[in-house]
Amino acid sequence: MNSTFNISSNNFINAVFKRINVDKINMKTITPTISAYVGQNLTYNISVSNVGNRPETVSLEATGTWNVTFSDKSLTLMPGGNKYVLVHVIVSDRASLGMNTISIRGIYQNSSIVETNIYVNAYAYHNISFQWGNTYINGNNIMIH
Repeated sequence: MNSTFNISSNNFINAVFKRINVDKINMKTITPTISAYVGQNLTYNISVSNVGNRPETVSLEATGTWNVTFSDKSLTLMPGGNKYVLVHVIVSDRASLGMNTISIRGIYQNSSIVETNIYVNAYAYHNISFQWGNTYINGNNIMIH
């Protein structure tokens, strides 16, 4: 808090106090790492909190190429306010085997950014398809066309 004191000759004090605006948003991932296969739908829970002293509007976005949607993509939070948001993810066919990190960003005041991460442990999957055609037997060989 800023203050200015003026002391006059008759010993009166004139005090002026100025409020300082604090813009601060915190984000936290609530859901632990999920193990999944390609194409699986996952849901994570994140917490977004306004720890500043004035109302804030926060826009959420995900980085990368994964299919990510939010239960609420734009939040308005009063000072001290907190909201939980569901983050829906479809495991990408570009996922690396093992641990994958998706960054979730909160943008406020047009340029301030806060981030949290969600983690997907992608495990092996097999995408096998069969097509049957005409079958021919020639001696010990079976041929499918």
